[in-house]
Amino acid sequence: MRRYGRGCTHYGDPSQGTQTYEPDTLMLVVAGQEGDRFRIEEALTAGSASRHGAGYVSDPDTTYTYWMQSTGDSLFVLDPEGASSLGSRVFRAGRQRFSLAPVAGPQTTFIGWQPDLPYHESRVTGYTSHHIQFGRSFDRLNILQDNRDMQFDAAGFLFAYASDHGLVRWAWTSWWTLEGTGWDLLPD
Repeated sequence: MRRYGRGCTHYGDPSQGTQTYEPDTLMLVVAGQEGDRFRIEEALTAGSASRHGAGYVSDPDTTYTYWMQSTGDSLFVLDPEGASSLGSRVFRAGRQRFSLAPVAGPQTTFIGWQPDLPYHESRVTGYTSHHIQFGRSFDRLNILQDNRDMQFDAAGFLFAYASDHGLVRWAWTSWWTLEGTGWDLLPD
């Protein structure tokens, strides 16, 4: 089971950004497997503040279920059959391809909650080495920053992950406010 905390400002100027954690914890659990497909259940823990009226997350009592598929060197979130959109607080179906192999470059570091990459409205991959989060060190994490929809005033997305650690950091950023929210992997 993976646990994530939440809470990000000043996108585009990492030296000014701050990060605040709210008392919500999101669990992503592999609840089943069919061949190369994995059924994921995503829900806030019972003790999360949003489940007790804090309002940090919409639909706090909802458990989202969806499928991910491994195809050799990549992982995909699948489009739900018969649904108009994927129910998830983290993923968008059909939009992200997660390379399970280490990404070749460029190398970057995190400054606060975001990688030290220039502002862009495209899909950029990279990696970071020796990332420390809540006292835990991650030797190497792939970075996927998908800001294509920011061209149309919509949100951009950040994923920091590795095949042996899973999702370590996720955030979305508003084009309008250049602020966002996200989840970080908490220590075991």
